[in-house]
Amino acid sequence: MLRPILSRLLEKRWTLRSSRIPLQVQFGLAGLVLLALLLAVVGPALSSVIESSALQRSAEEAQYTVAPRVAARITPADLRDPMTGSRYDAFDRYVQESLVSSRTVRVKLWDPEGRVIYSSDASQVGQQFPVKPVLAQALDGTVAGELSSLRDIEHQGERHYGRLFEVYAPLRYGATGVIAGVVEIYQLHRPIQQEIEQAQTVLYAGLLAGYLAVFGVLFAVVKRRSDEARRREELLTTLVRRDYLTGLANRIAVEERLRQETRRLRRSGGALAALAIDLDGFKAINDSRGHAEGDRALQLVARSIERRLRATDFAARISGDEFLVLLPDTTVESAEAMAQRIQRQLEEVTACLDFRVTLSIGIAGFQGQDMDSTALLRSADQALYQAKEFGKNRYFAAPGLGQTTTLSLPGY
Repeated sequence: MLRPILSRLLEKRWTLRSSRIPLQVQFGLAGLVLLALLLAVVGPALSSVIESSALQRSAEEAQYTVAPRVAARITPADLRDPMTGSRYDAFDRYVQESLVSSRTVRVKLWDPEGRVIYSSDASQVGQQFPVKPVLAQALDGTVAGELSSLRDIEHQGERHYGRLFEVYAPLRYGATGVIAGVVEIYQLHRPIQQEIEQAQTVLYAGLLAGYLAVFGVLFAVVKRRSDEARRREELLTTLVRRDYLTGLANRIAVEERLRQETRRLRRSGGALAALAIDLDGFKAINDSRGHAEGDRALQLVARSIERRLRATDFAARISGDEFLVLLPDTTVESAEAMAQRIQRQLEEVTACLDFRVTLSIGIAGFQGQDMDSTALLRSADQALYQAKEFGKNRYFAAPGLGQTTTLSLPGY
């Protein structure tokens, strides 16, 4: 009966543990990595575009505001010789009053040979410097710009301004647009940098908001799927440990509960009683009444057991017509009382049937700390055999394991 089944059961280890990280946690970590990559790769690229755009706007502003005013103020002849004396003073006054602003701090005029015709720094007027690529580009007719290198000799007078953005715009004259020189406009880089930083802030805020919106939607979908998977896993875990017909625990759950009880007794000592229960004449019920009635009888037995158990007790269906009940902190004498209550309960719930359903119950108990669960179940199984031999529909109590006294009583 119980002995060969439970012996095979106790030789196996059933574990249904999952070591996987929850799906939503994996998704969240992947999202953080993606966000970091987005900010590290896309962010700088877009920032570079923003900076280039801001510098381009500043260059165009200088080209279309300052350069036309300068070209209207002087003639090509004025660009042939460096400005001195009253000529310098008059143009310098015009520059300070009309061109210098909160952004434009200095102006310089160049002739095609790289000679300074006018500079807000009078000491540079008449000096000749190597033609830089940006100056050459402007002399070819294209507006050019660069961030100043304060280490250059020609910028020694502008160092107190900090970093500057230099725009080189060609000065065109006549219907054919002949280039007679170049105006160099010095703009403070600080306002441009502030504009860039504001645009970058808006950019990163937009990226973050868009990312969080998409991530939030995807996270909700993933969480819902994860919760569904977790519920399915929990349901599967429950089904694996439950008998589909009676709703009681099954053989897998028996081993787990026995391990728990063994640890409990080893830790603090105490008592444990086991009831091996067999439905009398189950084969005859199946043969004469059919399997549907046999299943109904099993369900009524399970209901009778469940109605009499305490919250800490444990009941399982071991095989076709065999059940096991574990009663923590219960002596053999108390287990006998429980067996009687189960049998009486079964009489009540089967009173409506036109056939009789009875139980034989074998009782075994343990008192102490070092419990041998195999021996306990074997003792309950042997007691069940004794109950069957005494005529069925009764219980029989085996000697208590770990006790000095034994008790063997027939059923009622």
